Amino acid sequence: MKALLLLCTMIAILVPGIALAQIDQGTDGLGLYADPDAMINYASAGAGDILELNLMATNISSPDGIGAFELSLFWYENHVWYAGMLIPEANISIGIFPDIIVGYQTPKPFAPVMHLATISLLVTAPLPADLFIKQVSVPVGGSMGNNLPVYVAGFEPGDLRNLYPSSGSIDEPVFRINGLGPVAVTNTSLDAVKALYR
Repeated sequence: MKALLLLCTMIAILVPGIALAQIDQGTDGLGLYADPDAMINYASAGAGDILELNLMATNISSPDGIGAFELSLFWYENHVWYAGMLIPEANISIGIFPDIIVGYQTPKPFAPVMHLATISLLVTAPLPADLFIKQVSVPVGGSMGNNLPVYVAGFEPGDLRNLYPSSGSIDEPVFRINGLGPVAVTNTSLDAVKALYR
């Protein structure tokens, strides 16, 4: 029985695209999701549909919450158009899309899943599209030199931390339109998986 469970676990890890998206288990995660629980990272859309996607931070390392964040959201396909963004709390937003730069008047309180914004996209053709997250083109709050998005921990401007795309890399999509969702990459070793069954 243990061998069968180990085999199923290994298949789910090694074969991308067959597992459903899960909340990003890593620290300081960032992703786009079709649901408020950070579980679904894909959606189907036809010509003329508007998708409402949730920009979510998961498992942030700052117990003081998020005081500000910066990221760039982009895609390469020309049948997806930016249609707007709603940021739920009182804030200052100075980014010009695709750059999203937001500062909160009071830090957004810590939670395992933090809704940062709702982003609306217009889809003009029922074709696949991959959405990516990386650092803004001109960092306002600062950069850690690795092309990753950043956030300010609480209200400590000197405490800048990276946000890691839920896909595991800025080169991998965090959300897919009209296709299976990308599978989150984790840094779990084969030895760590085997240790679960010893």
